Amino acid sequence: MKILVYGNSGSGKSTYAKAMSARHGLAHLDLDSIVWEPGKIAVQRSPEAIAASLQDFMRGEARWVIEGCYGELVEAASHHCTELVFLNPGCETCLANNLKRPWEPHKYASPEDQDAMLAQLQDWVRAYYTRDDQWSYKAHRRIFDDFAGAKNEYLSGAPMSSQFAGSCLCGSVRFVIEGSFDHFYLCHCSHCRKDSGSSNSANLFSSNARLTWLGGQDRVSTYRLPDTRHARSFCATCGSALPFSSSDLLVVPAGSLDTDIAMAPDGHIFTASRARWDRGLDAAPSHPHFPA
Repeated sequence: MKILVYGNSGSGKSTYAKAMSARHGLAHLDLDSIVWEPGKIAVQRSPEAIAASLQDFMRGEARWVIEGCYGELVEAASHHCTELVFLNPGCETCLANNLKRPWEPHKYASPEDQDAMLAQLQDWVRAYYTRDDQWSYKAHRRIFDDFAGAKNEYLSGAPMSSQFAGSCLCGSVRFVIEGSFDHFYLCHCSHCRKDSGSSNSANLFSSNARLTWLGGQDRVSTYRLPDTRHARSFCATCGSALPFSSSDLLVVPAGSLDTDIAMAPDGHIFTASRARWDRGLDAAPSHPHFPA
């Protein structure tokens, strides 16, 4: 797990990064700590020294969360992250958060020194939306839009904890998932069609979520198809599909969740294997109940 968090000053980057670090045991790097000279106010280190420090951290840590506003460093780290998080709560929220910010001794020698810089910081926050530099909204927006991997943009504050409850059909197995989902795919491969008995499976994928069994774990069975990556966990009593781990991913059958999710499917996959009758299904008559 490698999470990269960025946004304007006051957007909540440190709060979010610290929460992720504590929850998942991640090494935490605040980019401020490598950009500025220790013990000096607004004295920047050389670009070479900054880049070297960033590379040393990423090479030395297998699991990390990095946070900061520096677009050039965010872009460099984005090639190595498993999740990109853009905190974009708006100018007024950022300004209000900065007014409540406690003393940061790693940046300022005293609370008085920090307070003396507040007006300048707030002006910088306001200019975020009109500047044209690497630390601006324009640069941050481009980074997010161009990033092809798992990413989330939060406009009203990042959730510190997302929980999804789930269970099997007979109720013997119950579980909760904490975290976020990277992708949601409808898979039409022959393996998924066979073990779902339908046109496709509907699975959510996460590289950072944590699965906790609340009951019935002894009834969870897993079948792994030999010589393939295909696997399926299910309740040994009722046969309902259940979450399972595959490599570094948690795979969650969407229908196993009791909590509604707002995420829409990212798309259909392995459509070359779809059943012959799986064509134009949207045109088939719809009935609110079993037809008479």
